[in-house]
Order: sequence, then structure tokens, then C-alpha cells
Amino acid sequence: MKKFLPLLLIFSLIIGGCTQPQITPDLATFLEADKTEEIPYTDDFKCLEFAERLYFNAKEGGLKVGIVFVFFENSNNYHALNVFDTDEGLIFVDCSTRRDAIASVEIGRFYSTSYSKTTIASIGEGSVSDYKIIWEY
Repeated sequence: MKKFLPLLLIFSLIIGGCTQPQITPDLATFLEADKTEEIPYTDDFKCLEFAERLYFNAKEGGLKVGIVFVFFENSNNYHALNVFDTDEGLIFVDCSTRRDAIASVEIGRFYSTSYSKTTIASIGEGSVSDYKIIWEY
């Protein structure tokens, strides 16, 4: 699965100036080594558990990481993922989709994730109404 990370790095460098900051080499190295996304998504291990696992692994690795709770218009549901504070800016990462993905979290827009050159809408809840970042979890 990690063979897609170099493509993710190249893709993020191509679109870096558009809507997402560039993924940094430290973050790319960490995500390549981390195996959180390989855990099966189950009723007992959902988006929050993925975000918590990645959070603690990244903290242990010395990265500045937070957990993000994304809320959707006309819904009581939320989605949890991670955010990394890098020299390039905030980079949102969702590892609950079996591959590490760069996420787009913008109020008023649909939540989406990008792997290499493919963008998919991961959450069918609608537009993002708000999000909250927790740096110390």
C-alpha cells in the first residue's frame, strides 16, 4: 500500500500551490513507515480510532499533529482525521480509507481525499459546516 506514497508526494508538489500545502519530506517519511491505515475499519475501529492511533504515533515521532473533527451541514455525524503543522502549512491526512490520503477540509465545500492523481469524495454527508482541531489530545 505504501507504494502509492511517492505518487502522493509528487501529486502534492504539483498541486501544492492550489489548495493544499506541499507534503514535507518528514511527513512523507513518517507516513511511509506508519502502518495505521492497514488496520481494518470495523464497528470497533472507526475514523476516530484511526485518528487517535496516527496522532499518538506521530507525537512519538516528534511531529506536530492534531486530531480534526469535521462536521457536516444538515447532519449530526462527524468525521475524524489528522492535521500536521508543517513549514508548508497545515496538511490534513486521513488514514481511515486503507491508504494515507491528503484531505481537503474547507467550510462550505465537500470533504474529499486525494491519492496520487485521483480525488474521491470520502464522506457522503454533504458540505463541511465546521471543523475543530485539537492539538493536545
